Amino acid sequence: MKLGASPAILNLEAAPRGLYAAHPIGAQTFFHANQYETLNIPQSYGNSSVHRIARVKQMVPPPDTPAAFAHALGDQQDHSWPIFHDEASHKAGDLSDWTLATALFDLRAKTLQIFWGNPRHGVVLRHLALPA
Repeated sequence: MKLGASPAILNLEAAPRGLYAAHPIGAQTFFHANQYETLNIPQSYGNSSVHRIARVKQMVPPPDTPAAFAHALGDQQDHSWPIFHDEASHKAGDLSDWTLATALFDLRAKTLQIFWGNPRHGVVLRHLALPA
């Protein structure tokens, strides 16, 4: 994909056999949950992905700042299939796996935050500057 002179943030989905889809990300919030959103190939949809995508769609207004994204990534309102999985979510009835790590890339600020535990608690394990 040829890019123009101005910087762009792309959503890139890649699949086996060299299949991919690349689309510029605009002002609208875009969320993935272990499934392709723009690449049109056969796929199965797990309960966890379906529930997490449905939960994000309920968030009004949709997250639009790094703090709001961190808050959304820590959401546990769907007790059976929360966005963030930890000891607390499993005690509340979580039927899925565990969240191993949460990373928040802010490409406009050129930073990466890696959270310790639920991002809603705001404990940043590492804050890194990304190369320009």
